[in-house]
Amino acid sequence: MIEETKKRISVIICTYNRDKYIYQALQCLAQNVFSTEFYEIILINNNSTDQTEAQCQTFQQEYSHVTFRYFIETNQGLSHARNRGIVEAQGDILVFLDDDSFVKPDYLQNLDHYQKEYPDMAAFGGEISPLFETGTTPAWISKWNYSWVSAINLGDDVTLFTKNRYPIGANMGFKKEYFEKHGVFNTVLGRSKKNMMAGEEKDIFNRADKQTEKIYYLPLLKVKHVIPENRTTTAYIKKLGKGIGMSEKLRTLSISKSCYFKRLVSEKIKWIASLILFIGFVMARQPQKGSVLLLFRWNVTKGLCSRVALLLFAFCLLLSPLSLSAQYTEDDIYNYIEAYKGIAIKKMVEYKIPASITLAQGVFESACGTSRLATAGNNHFGIKCHKEWQGDTIRHDDDEWQECFRKYAAVEESYNDHSQFLITRPRYAKLFTLDVMDYKEWARELKTAGYATNPQYADRLISLIERFDIARQDTIAMQLFGDKIKQE
Repeated sequence: MIEETKKRISVIICTYNRDKYIYQALQCLAQNVFSTEFYEIILINNNSTDQTEAQCQTFQQEYSHVTFRYFIETNQGLSHARNRGIVEAQGDILVFLDDDSFVKPDYLQNLDHYQKEYPDMAAFGGEISPLFETGTTPAWISKWNYSWVSAINLGDDVTLFTKNRYPIGANMGFKKEYFEKHGVFNTVLGRSKKNMMAGEEKDIFNRADKQTEKIYYLPLLKVKHVIPENRTTTAYIKKLGKGIGMSEKLRTLSISKSCYFKRLVSEKIKWIASLILFIGFVMARQPQKGSVLLLFRWNVTKGLCSRVALLLFAFCLLLSPLSLSAQYTEDDIYNYIEAYKGIAIKKMVEYKIPASITLAQGVFESACGTSRLATAGNNHFGIKCHKEWQGDTIRHDDDEWQECFRKYAAVEESYNDHSQFLITRPRYAKLFTLDVMDYKEWARELKTAGYATNPQYADRLISLIERFDIARQDTIAMQLFGDKIKQE
């Protein structure tokens, strides 16, 4: 008798009444270009009342060469089902996929490669692309709520989940020893039938030792995740928000009252951020994207607080100062101008870019030199890596999470790159036909050319330059180096 090869990977799918997609989800796994002797599929049926069992039997008959193990978990709830999968799994790597997630044909092969290349990996997550049943992306979708449809894309590079970010349950995995060390999913949290409780994934990832246990984003682990039409409605967003709020209340109170209080403070900060985003979307003529953020946030707060606490929370929020401007003072701006005016004038001579424009952009982009990119990377203009960059880099959340930005040895290198960026990009060519002393036209053309998405960007630059008399640096440059500053 030939001894069965030990499975390296256990793929666990927990399902409840998803007979419409469960066969395709299983089929995508079975059609992977990876030897079937090295993986198993574990299906946990969490009391489905539809044709799920029949679909699984059909799959088992048609793909009899695949190790497929079917179990019924009678304790209702996703966390119960996942924990049953952990108990039954024989692999060293446990993958959790949703019952409507469709993996790429090279998914398992790529995972096997990654686990060998990154032996320090304790857990991981991959790319999730939404597959809307309606065939169209909802108008309210933005990068700020992409995760509401269980979608994630952190780029093409392997990177670490840090801060408060973690993989999404539709495509995540762990080494089995992780559960032996930290325990299994909290059954008080997580969805059960049609409720929208959550938090069990955040809870399990938060148990990791951030110093020794690394959680990787693995870009080649790609899945398509079906988003039913009912998950794009206002009713769903309300239910989702309230479910998250209730889950956060349970999760934090299970730790301590102090932890719950900190979460309330965090909620206040999230409200301020949501209001700022709402105003930005309204100004950009995309009110639907902004209003849905407030709708979601309100329902999270409702789930997080009792009725009395909710009223107190709203009152405190109204009393809090909501400043839409950057958090720096007039003295900070004057100090910034004084510190970097020499570099700005030098670049005006070399590249024919108004020193006033360069300084004003530096003030905004670097928060007067206090931003993380400025302090840790000497990057005062938020210049991203792009393909041609060969120097040091720094990761920072921007349009996407943990994007690559250039890191400089000195601030002047950042100023030089900013000038090079403008002079070498065709869309900014018109700038260099303008009068170098006309900062107003330069500001307007920067906005027209798409330097910034904020519709008030040109007005903000002009206002800053005039308020702090930054154009004086243009005059000084012309007085000292007028013969070198020539227009084409």
